[in-house]
Amino acid sequence: MQECGKPTIYANVISVETAQSDFLIRFGIKKDRRRDVSEEDFDLNVILSPQTAKEFLNILTNGISQYEMLYGPITKSSPHRN
Repeated sequence: MQECGKPTIYANVISVETAQSDFLIRFGIKKDRRRDVSEEDFDLNVILSPQTAKEFLNILTNGISQYEMLYGPITKSSPHRN
């Protein structure tokens, strides 16, 4: 899945913040499982226009549908910040 020369991160926590003109999607790794998700856990911010955010939603929804057809339903494992 990694493209040569492109930055790649793993994330198991995500946060979405909205404003009138953009969406801020934050990705990271929960570094201490004994506490709630904190600011220190987020490593990458992606800012999208509302139009691009909606397209991202459509692409992700299609990808999840394809994944579940191949591998079965995805179940929620633990509460994450949204």
